[in-house]
Amino acid sequence: MEISIPLTVRTKSSNAISAGDECKIVQSGLTVCRTDNVLQSSDIGKPLYLSTSAGIASLTAPSTSGHSVIRIGYVIAVNGTRYPRIVLGLQYIVHLG
Repeated sequence: MEISIPLTVRTKSSNAISAGDECKIVQSGLTVCRTDNVLQSSDIGKPLYLSTSAGIASLTAPSTSGHSVIRIGYVIAVNGTRYPRIVLGLQYIVHLG
């Protein structure tokens, strides 16, 4: 089965990357990501999933038919913004058919 995932690369300031621009791609390790909500200290240790909104992570896994559930990592620190620190570990879980 082939899965196509729309990907929008953005900088931390939310500006889109244009064709020909250089950008940092992280495949594993510690990084920050943009979430759909400001996370709280009680969210540390929880898994983050790729949202159905391009370029956004969420504590809630997609549940709509036609989407894929992809865990992107775990929250390790929050800072009062929508950019928590995470340990990145991509894992495909399931395609919702």
